[in-house]
Amino acid sequence: MGLTSAQAVAARGSVARRLMFLSIALVVTCCDSEGVATRDTLRNLFRIYKSGEISECMHEGRVVYVGVLNAFDAGSTIYDLDGNIVGRCFYAWGGGDPICQQLMDCDAIYRGKDNISGRPEVDKYRLRTW
Repeated sequence: MGLTSAQAVAARGSVARRLMFLSIALVVTCCDSEGVATRDTLRNLFRIYKSGEISECMHEGRVVYVGVLNAFDAGSTIYDLDGNIVGRCFYAWGGGDPICQQLMDCDAIYRGKDNISGRPEVDKYRLRTW
């Protein structure tokens, strides 16, 4: 006994709805915890580097954040997604942790107005509005 064409269409629609629901649930589940950790981390970094600069970089396939105070020879601090310090760089004194030389694809996501670097203000993720 076969399905009528109406029953076949209804069955396909039901399967499609289930697959769509599962796909959305998977995306929300896998991405939500990382987004929350990143948001909290960025909020805390903004408090520290409000007049300085925050960059987003890649290190061994993972996103890290580099914070620089708005002061000459201040060095920089590298943070993981959870806000833990994973390295410190002191270029003016020729030192720092090995990670300092391993960062790739760095992009400024925040730079305060009147930064000593003379570069323009940046607020890629609108951190000021959080």
